[in-house]
Amino acid sequence: MAKLLGAVVIGAVPSAATERAAREAGADHIIRYGKDDVVEQVRRLAGGVGVGVVYDGVGRATFEASLASLRPRGLLVLFGQLSGPVPPFDPQRLTIFRPPPSPRRRSYPPKSPTASPSPSVRMIAGVSTGFCGGPR
Repeated sequence: MAKLLGAVVIGAVPSAATERAAREAGADHIIRYGKDDVVEQVRRLAGGVGVGVVYDGVGRATFEASLASLRPRGLLVLFGQLSGPVPPFDPQRLTIFRPPPSPRRRSYPPKSPTASPSPSVRMIAGVSTGFCGGPR
C-alpha cells in the first residue's frame, strides 16, 4: 500500500527467506536485523534524519531499533509481537527524539496549514476509501 502512495519502503528482516519475500512484496531496500545495524542503515537511507513512520510487527526484538529509526515527529506503529511483547518503558524517553531547543524555539515549529498530509495519513486515507485495497 505504501508503494502505491509513492513511499520508499525499507524492510527489516531476520533471514534470507524473509528477504526474498520482502523483495517480492516490493521493498526498495532490505536490512537484516541481527546482522546489520538497523538504525545506522535506516538513517543512511533516509538522508541522516530517520523515517517518518515505522510499522513494526516483530515487537521486543526490534522495538528499540524501530524507535531510534524515527525522525522527529515520526510515528511508530506496533502491530504484532512475533518476538514477544515490548516491555513497559518510560514515555519520557520519547523526548530524546526532539530537536535541541534554541533561543527562539522551545518546541517543534507548528506545521504549515498548507503542508501536504504525511505519507502515513495519506495511506490511512487510501485504505479507508478503498484506494489501497482496504475495506470499502
